[in-house]
Amino acid sequence: MLAILLIPAALCYTFGKMVKDTRQGWALLTAMTFIFVVMLSIAVWSEQSGNPLFTRLGVDQTASAVQPGGNMEGKELRFGITNSALWPPPPPRLLTAR
Repeated sequence: MLAILLIPAALCYTFGKMVKDTRQGWALLTAMTFIFVVMLSIAVWSEQSGNPLFTRLGVDQTASAVQPGGNMEGKELRFGITNSALWPPPPPRLLTAR
C-alpha cells in the first residue's frame, strides 16, 4: 500500500530530473498532493455524513459502540470511515477468476 503513494511521488521527481528542472517535478507533486487531499477530504466527509435516503427510511446512521456511523453500506467496518475512504477495496467483479 505504501508503493501506491511512493511510486507516483518518485515519478514526479523523475520527471523533474528528465526535463533538467526539479522544480517542475516538485510543482507537479505539490499539485497532485493538493488534489489528493481535497478529494480525500470530500470522500471522508461523504462517508461520515451518511445517506439521506436511509434517514428517510428510519435507518440509524449515528456513530455508536457497534458501528462507526455514516454510510458504511458495503464497506469494511473493521477499518472505519477514514481507512475505507483512503484504501477502498476493488470492486467484486475484479476479484473473480475468469
